Amino acid sequence: MLPPQIRKFDVVEQFVTDADGARLREVIGRLEANRSVFKQRLDQGVDPTEYKELSAVLLAYDSALSALPNLWERARQDQGQ
Repeated sequence: MLPPQIRKFDVVEQFVTDADGARLREVIGRLEANRSVFKQRLDQGVDPTEYKELSAVLLAYDSALSALPNLWERARQDQGQ
């Protein structure tokens, strides 16, 4: 069961009723599109400070993209209980 603090997030509430994964795919698509903007900036070459910041942003996007399918699955499991 997801902790109550996590269930309060809008996206988690939406995942609970997202039986076919449409909302999950929508969120992932947006994250991937936004991530690509930061990746393009990084690939164009930036100063070391901006490189560090952009790398941290990319890591955050990658973490979210990795975690969301698991969060969706847990939210769906909670719905079945």
